[in-house]
Amino acid sequence: MYYNKKEKGETPTVKDRIRKDVFYREKNLKTGSFAFRRRIDTDCTDRLLAQRHQQFRADKKAVKTALKAAVKQNYNLVENKALSVNARAILEAYLKEVEAGYTHVFEPQNVTHIWPTDVTVGDDKFGTAVFSMPENAVDPQAWKNAANALVANFLCYYQYNGNNVDFCVEIVKQEAADGQGEAADYMVIFAKRHYGEEGGEIWTPPAL
Repeated sequence: MYYNKKEKGETPTVKDRIRKDVFYREKNLKTGSFAFRRRIDTDCTDRLLAQRHQQFRADKKAVKTALKAAVKQNYNLVENKALSVNARAILEAYLKEVEAGYTHVFEPQNVTHIWPTDVTVGDDKFGTAVFSMPENAVDPQAWKNAANALVANFLCYYQYNGNNVDFCVEIVKQEAADGQGEAADYMVIFAKRHYGEEGGEIWTPPAL
């Protein structure tokens, strides 16, 4: 109304000026409120992500604590965090093996036997076992059965230079295959296969 009158050469009244002021105040208030809400949403998202990462670190620490207790003096576990960049590709390849019926996603508290599944990423092979996440994943006792099974039937295939095992523990969130179900977190435990290096009771042959 204010600008329409000016464009027509008419003189805006006091009421027109008041309407203009009220209009811009409301507009600025709405803009400010939106910006405030956006900042709050961003802060909440960042806080939730930080809490999630902290929880993941605690869960992975529980797995490593259980593994350390299970191996005793049998193996020297060498944690290689640089391998974590392969975790998603390893999980996706592993889940294809699950779909084909060659392996399973294990339940850590109920598992008694684990057979290794070799997954190839780039030029490397990784012995892999994937677990669902228990409710009390932060408790090492929740991973005791899984750790014992890994020590009994898994680690021996990936030792090198004596009793060393180059391994990594990572949590990966994966969307449902059909795109309809909820995304799930998986505990991915994998060990790198070293070719042509003498192990304890086995010898891993050189790659052809």
